[in-house]
Amino acid sequence: MNVKKKFFNPKIIIPLAFLLLVNITVGLTAYIYSDKNKQLSYTTAFHNLEAINNIKEHKLKLFFQHRLKDINTLAYENGILETSQTLQETSQYIQGDTKHSSYLSIFLSQYEYSDILLLHPNNSKIIFSAVHNNLVGEKIDSKKFNSSNITQLYKQVLDTNQTHITDTEFSVFNTETPYLLFATPVRKKDKLLSILVLVLPASSINEIISFRHGMEKTAESYLVGSDHLLRSNSYLDKTFNLKSSFLEPKKYKIETKAVEEALADNSSYKIIQDYRNINVLSVYKPFNFNAIHWALISEIDEKELKQHYTNIRDNIILWSIFISFIITVIGYLMIMKILNISVIAPLQKSYKRAKGFEEIINNSLNEIYIFDPETLQFSYVNRGAIENCGYSHDEFLKMTPLDIKPEIDAELFAQIIKPLLNKELEQIFFETKHLRKDGTVYDVEIQLQLMHIDNSDKFIAFIQDVTKRNTAIKEKEKFYNIATHDYLTKIYNRQMFDDIYKRELKSYIRYKTPMSLIMFDIDNFKKINDEYGHDVGDRVLKELVQVVEKNVRDSDIFARWGGEEFVILMKETTIDVAYEKADHIRQAIANHTIEGVGHVTCSFGVAAPGDEEHPLAIFKNADNALYKAKENGKNRVEKSF
Repeated sequence: MNVKKKFFNPKIIIPLAFLLLVNITVGLTAYIYSDKNKQLSYTTAFHNLEAINNIKEHKLKLFFQHRLKDINTLAYENGILETSQTLQETSQYIQGDTKHSSYLSIFLSQYEYSDILLLHPNNSKIIFSAVHNNLVGEKIDSKKFNSSNITQLYKQVLDTNQTHITDTEFSVFNTETPYLLFATPVRKKDKLLSILVLVLPASSINEIISFRHGMEKTAESYLVGSDHLLRSNSYLDKTFNLKSSFLEPKKYKIETKAVEEALADNSSYKIIQDYRNINVLSVYKPFNFNAIHWALISEIDEKELKQHYTNIRDNIILWSIFISFIITVIGYLMIMKILNISVIAPLQKSYKRAKGFEEIINNSLNEIYIFDPETLQFSYVNRGAIENCGYSHDEFLKMTPLDIKPEIDAELFAQIIKPLLNKELEQIFFETKHLRKDGTVYDVEIQLQLMHIDNSDKFIAFIQDVTKRNTAIKEKEKFYNIATHDYLTKIYNRQMFDDIYKRELKSYIRYKTPMSLIMFDIDNFKKINDEYGHDVGDRVLKELVQVVEKNVRDSDIFARWGGEEFVILMKETTIDVAYEKADHIRQAIANHTIEGVGHVTCSFGVAAPGDEEHPLAIFKNADNALYKAKENGKNRVEKSF
């Protein structure tokens, strides 16, 4: 009887009933969550596919932008200019190698183009081919080129005098794989010498689309052209690939809903049947670049997504059963113990802990403020704030943050705290200055957040004095600039240039990317100093540096070598391009007028590292070229061979 009474004791039955209610809640929550997980799985899958689509779109745009840079750079290469000039003057065609064929072969190999063509601007004949000698002399509007878009491309370049691209095709220029054509005018000054055409295998694009990092088992991305033919290979069905689409267009044409929508310049996501007649989650968007109009598609099989959802649902149910069992056992043991323990001791401990935290906050050396979001009036300041600012506690309670922030007015402060009030951010950090009662200011770093205190929202600001830190940073920057920059012209000094060159030299030795050095000095600079004085000579040096800085790239390293001598290191630049840049700078200097002096000129030497030379020989070669420019009359550019 006693055992029965103990078991049915209300102090036990009530907590157990509560545990039962908790278990029922866990079960219902698991059921609801497993049902909602299906929708969440679909939404997550769509978002993931959309992110993949956006990444591939970005990489495709970068790919085409780099290819446009390739052809526009090649159009100014000396070999292309000289070949085009020769063909214009002699009306002959070039078959086989030219003296620049080695460079063109390297260009084709490194940049994965399959051919380089030159077209006559007047009669549309192929006047040069780096690979297909049998096409030289052929007119591109002949029957042989009926399946190619090159005639249309040729006319577009002539009409617009700009670079153009044709969509993917499969004909005489590359019979192994489909390709794209890039074309641009080759000009020397105002004279049109030829039309430069690059043939790029479309497989280069396929490498971007087929990259699968972060994709599920049945997920894939692919491109479809406006003719509904693939512009990349399918991952899930190997028969659907770039080559087969162009060889058998009727068999491999893709006309799904996603493709139609994307080619109509619509971007969205849907559950559709793909080209395999399988239900998929499809994210699609148009890809437009120059004359390119494609559909960019990313998809995953709905079957795989359903399997993920089923596995998660089963796991949720199993875990909810296990958790309910554990809660029941542990809860019963805890309730039996809690019934015999007073709640007073925990309350006392909580009170002592709260008092301890209050002491820590009040005695903190950092400043801590609490103020109202609407009135901005302080309701609490700690001892650190009182000691740092010099105001009494009562004075602070009549003030707002604007009274101690001389750099911030009411409008600016409203903008600062707006993200916190709108719940867009949990906390913000910013630096400003604080104003002491005695009128002095000091640098502070502020951490501001909005918290719910005593049934209302309050701003809490944690302030740290960072005056010493900011002073140390400024001193470090000052000494760094003194050590690395020329005191007069404010550009890099010789020591800094040497350090940079050593670093770039390692990159050159490893990757063999082009690199050139320009060395120049001011002609008759001693005469300027003797005639006008060193103050004027210093002004000439500073103005010359300003002219040069306007005519160099951000990637170029410009430094004062010593006296009136300067150097420019041009990364990823051939000696021919560096020569043209040096001559451009020479003209800019010669055309510049210096008040009280007039025009000054400079002589330039240009060099590049040789394959068999010691890499540091570039300085001697550039100096020898500069000396040669001086001997040949000054105000000129010479390059080392």
